Amino acid sequence: MPRVPLPRLPSTMRARYMLAFASTITVAMVATILLVNERMGRLLLDATRDKSTAIAQSLGATTANALLNYDYVSLAQAADNAVDQSGIDYVVILDKEGRVAAQSGRGVLGGDEIPDLPWSELSEQQSTWTRTLSVGGGDGTRHILDVAHPVYVEGSDVRWGVVRLGLDLDPMRRAILRVRLLLAAIGVVALVLALAAARFVSDRIGRSLGGLVEGTLEIARGNLDHRIAPRSDDEIATVARHFNYMAAQVRRQQTELAIAKSELEALNATLEEKVLRRTRELVASEEKYRVLVDQSPDPILIVQGGAVRFVNPAFERLVGHRVPNHEDLRAEILFPADERGRATGFLDEVYREGTSTGGEFRVVTKAGAERTFEMRGMRITYLAAPAVALAMHDTTERKELQESLVRHEKLRALGELASGVAHDFNNILGIILGRSQLLQRRATDNEVRRGLQTIERAAFDGGETVRRIQDFARARTERNFSDVDLNTLLTEVVEITRTRWRDQAEVRNVRIEMKLALGRLANVLGHPSELREIFTNLIFNAVDAMPGGGRIEIRSRTEDGHAVVEVADSGCGIPESTRSRIFDPFFSTKGEDGLGLGLSVVYGIVQRHGGAIEVDSTPGAGTTVRVRVPNAPVRGSAEQEATSAPVDGAGRRILAIDDEEAILELVQDILTEQGFEVVTASGGQEAIAKFEPGRYDLVVSDLGLRDMSGWEVVNAIRSRDAAVGVLLLTGWGATLSPERVEEYGIDAVMNKPFEMGALLRRAGEVLEQTERRRVAGEPTG
Repeated sequence: MPRVPLPRLPSTMRARYMLAFASTITVAMVATILLVNERMGRLLLDATRDKSTAIAQSLGATTANALLNYDYVSLAQAADNAVDQSGIDYVVILDKEGRVAAQSGRGVLGGDEIPDLPWSELSEQQSTWTRTLSVGGGDGTRHILDVAHPVYVEGSDVRWGVVRLGLDLDPMRRAILRVRLLLAAIGVVALVLALAAARFVSDRIGRSLGGLVEGTLEIARGNLDHRIAPRSDDEIATVARHFNYMAAQVRRQQTELAIAKSELEALNATLEEKVLRRTRELVASEEKYRVLVDQSPDPILIVQGGAVRFVNPAFERLVGHRVPNHEDLRAEILFPADERGRATGFLDEVYREGTSTGGEFRVVTKAGAERTFEMRGMRITYLAAPAVALAMHDTTERKELQESLVRHEKLRALGELASGVAHDFNNILGIILGRSQLLQRRATDNEVRRGLQTIERAAFDGGETVRRIQDFARARTERNFSDVDLNTLLTEVVEITRTRWRDQAEVRNVRIEMKLALGRLANVLGHPSELREIFTNLIFNAVDAMPGGGRIEIRSRTEDGHAVVEVADSGCGIPESTRSRIFDPFFSTKGEDGLGLGLSVVYGIVQRHGGAIEVDSTPGAGTTVRVRVPNAPVRGSAEQEATSAPVDGAGRRILAIDDEEAILELVQDILTEQGFEVVTASGGQEAIAKFEPGRYDLVVSDLGLRDMSGWEVVNAIRSRDAAVGVLLLTGWGATLSPERVEEYGIDAVMNKPFEMGALLRRAGEVLEQTERRRVAGEPTG
């Protein structure tokens, strides 16, 4: 094989090397010249300035006394002596008023006058002032350093004159020019030497690179045994050695490849049999896991690239979505909008960490309903790509039960708070009402009587407000119910609300259709006004849910001894996220237009009637509210409330117990005016101490006493005199169960506030019962 001649380094590369060297030397020399020029010029100028300043200061010290004495002859001599010094062009001495006292030198600089001194720049505190002047023109331009030094007499801060002199800067400038020319000559010599060195180096590099080119061509022809002999001990020699090593490695790998090729041909003979065996094992394993996944009662799905790639039958059954082969189910549509961010973060965490317990998530089913699932995730490989396997456990029913328990606990606490507030208000209103009624009986002035009547009405209104607080808190348990025809009541409610669902809707150019589908109902036991309030609120809510119009249908039927009434609308529906809170006090989805009390009051009324309320709603498809109220028991005859006239209290003794002094005095005054003999006690212990069997005909007691409860007082009195009458007068009456009242043998309960006449009538009724027990011979001790 003929040898390839060693190539020479191309002339362009040699030119580049030489250009690089020349450029480097040129830049270095220019930088050096500029630096030396700048530093030397600054040093010479500073030295000249220091010299002129020293001369000016010396001349100022010499001429101070002459300026003080106005000795112009001495000043002129001092100026002439200074001009005789080398480099000083002129000396001017100014007196205190700024006039020229003496001057020496050329006087004019090439025919130019000495420039005026800028007095505004020469302050009282400045010691020496300098500036550079250019005078003359063309080739005759001269450069002068102008120096001014104020003269002060020792011990005085008044300036007595100014010494001014000028120094020629041209000799200094000529010296700087000579240095520049010297540096330029040195740079030219250095540049020539650099070019020669560059040519020498480029020739050596060319010979070394020629060897590398030859080796490359030999390897390209397949001669893997060719080696390059290094011609130097530099980086190119290092490249040559690595080139030789590379050729040896290529030869070795070529040999190994030939051996591997022969082994591969032998392996192919048995590969097909091994593949078939592993395929059978994989199919069996996949079948085992598929059975476990398909039979799992919990949903399982695989998410890959944001899309659901696989779901098991439990997922299809509970959520409703399938995953066909020809389309993707995006994972985000499984979650409501407000849950998607957290769900995406959970999937990212599983991809990143490999496993995660994500907690509970709300999932939207294919039908649009929401269910709650507890999710766990694991990163897997599915179809040769990373994916996330999710295991879901349905916790919807458990979640609803927990929320129901929390809601009931909140309402219970609110009821206790409202009961306490109602008790305190009832005591206050009882005092106001009773006193106003007593004063009306004694007042003779009509204007005073009218004022008292106003106070009486206000007290009644306050009592009604307390009753509404108890309604709202569901704290009232009294059941002053009567038989109610619910179908008739529903017809009345529709007429009452007609203005809202028809007239006001038509004003807004909206049409709402109202339909009644009433079945046969037995009477229910309830309070008509409260039942009307239930269905009025439900109709108003239905109207608010249909701002664009729609249909309201009211249906009634009998089911399992209950009257069932459904109010259905075709409105916007209630989202799952807020459905559990619709009965909470002050919760509203109407913004500023709603107070959040309507459904809370409805819930309290239904509970007080022993019924139940259910809500079925689908967002965008409407809401159905179902109310169940127990049927009224069959009665033999109508019950009638008996009323009686106030009894004469002459000769009868009453023990009145209350820890509110004002209430106690009011009860005493009312009963005393009727002729009763009244003994008072401000606490339970005091009442028990004053009570004697057979001495009292009636005990009127409060329930909430400070030292002991009214129940304990009544129990102690009953144990000593079973025949004595007991009238419980309390602000807690609305929350007392009839069973407990009967258990303690209480004859009657009156709520605060009370009417004076009602108190007297009820006292008379209890006294009649006491007389019947005395006649029957019940023990008194």
